Amino acid sequence: MAIHVQPSRMSARQAMSDYVPPAALPTHVLQRLDVQQALARKDFGRLFYLTRKWGGISYSKIAESCDIKPERVGTLARGKGGITTYDKIIQIADGMRIPGHFLGLLPRPWEAATASSSIAGQPGHPEVAAVELAGQMYESELLRHLGQQWHHLVKTDNLLGPRAALRGVCDQIRIIEELLNLASFGTALRKGLLSLAARYAESASWLYEDSGDVVKAHAWTDRAVQWAYEADDQAMLAWAFFRKSQQAEEPGNSIALAETAQRNRDALPRPMRSAIVQQQAAGFARIGDEQGAHRLFDQALEWAVDPDLYGDARNGHGSFCTLSYIELERARAWTVLGLPQRAVAIYDHVIPRMPVVYQRDRGVALARCAAAYTFLEEPEHAAVLAREALAIAHATGTGRAVNDLAAIAAPLRRHQALPVVKRLLNELDAAGEN
Repeated sequence: MAIHVQPSRMSARQAMSDYVPPAALPTHVLQRLDVQQALARKDFGRLFYLTRKWGGISYSKIAESCDIKPERVGTLARGKGGITTYDKIIQIADGMRIPGHFLGLLPRPWEAATASSSIAGQPGHPEVAAVELAGQMYESELLRHLGQQWHHLVKTDNLLGPRAALRGVCDQIRIIEELLNLASFGTALRKGLLSLAARYAESASWLYEDSGDVVKAHAWTDRAVQWAYEADDQAMLAWAFFRKSQQAEEPGNSIALAETAQRNRDALPRPMRSAIVQQQAAGFARIGDEQGAHRLFDQALEWAVDPDLYGDARNGHGSFCTLSYIELERARAWTVLGLPQRAVAIYDHVIPRMPVVYQRDRGVALARCAAAYTFLEEPEHAAVLAREALAIAHATGTGRAVNDLAAIAAPLRRHQALPVVKRLLNELDAAGEN
């Protein structure tokens, strides 16, 4: 006789609620005051440490549940670095089964699944409760989607330059502003939208800056500060002040703004802290403080991140601040300090090893290397590098490289009898007319 197995009637929602990740926080751990304080600060290193101490859950299990490298979990638990990106916070919340309200998030889908399994047995209006849960899940997915789009646009910028990314960033800001007009004050949705608005506004500021539109760049930085402050997003606020520091014309003002950005430095993630410190180092170079500049560059190296081969800022703001990036900025400082021979030694070593995704930054580095060779009275070599940089600048629409190249046109004109220099000057003149 054939045996017929009755198919399971367990829904996907039930399956979601029944699954328990290896690093799910036990109730007694989640109820501890020190754990809740760590969650309120989004201090995940402290959370991991306390989870192992009070819950007996190993770092390897935490890494498995949260899709984080085990060594990264250990580094965070030792108090080095932090996590602030929305996507990573979501990964940890889901991997450790942390209810959204502990982290200022909307309820996660698995919370809705667990809650809905008990709705039917509760008095009142289960249909209304189910609709509310569905709405919360929609809002959570909406914020995640808007955050994902930002990563795609960051990569677009790195590959193709500001012209290709700017329209997309402005479109996203318009969508977020429309949603903000509909979101109720004091809700998790509104706070999440404000953080995203600040993130996109800072990106708009950078893209306009890179395109050469200084006025719009400053305006968008101010919007980023406003939205980050309203969202109480301290990391985003620090990053907006970093951008202000980059845009400051006066070196002392740049240094002061970088110092402001580091006001809560111990809470900042490693990539962000590294980027801000190297920006401060650049300010010291501009005022002629060689010792101070290189001391800060060395500090920035301590916080630098592994090479970002994807160029989409998955590690958060400052993901670009790798060891190579800091050395390129150090090279620029050597030129500013009047020692171009030290600058070219760095440029010649680092530029050939730059990840292909950072095409725009390669063009900028080539332009600055050309400037250093100009000061060394090697006009032909400078012109060759400058023409390559100009081609990349035209393709990506970056104004920084063009500005750097325009600055070396004057000292190269006395060498215009050299064919390669003459071609470069003609190309620069044509670019200036356009």
